[in-house]
Amino acid sequence: VAMLDGNFDAIESDNDLGLALIGLEPRERDVLHLRLVEELYQPEIAQMIGISQSYVSRIIRGAVAKLRTTMDGAAVGAGRQMASAAA
Repeated sequence: VAMLDGNFDAIESDNDLGLALIGLEPRERDVLHLRLVEELYQPEIAQMIGISQSYVSRIIRGAVAKLRTTMDGAAVGAGRQMASAAA
């Protein structure tokens, strides 16, 4: 049963991440995709989309901060739901 619970938690986390990604600006999603999925370096991304490397860095930092905030909020909400369900 614990293994199933872990799988449900992973699925819930994936859903939360998907929703958090939707909340990003298209450029933020594109830059994160190029960096994390395509595994391009910041200078390569900068050259590809025509901005400075430092701006790529700011976009990544800002997007990750937004994702953290959204995911932290989702975790708090999930904790509240579990607590009220247990009550």
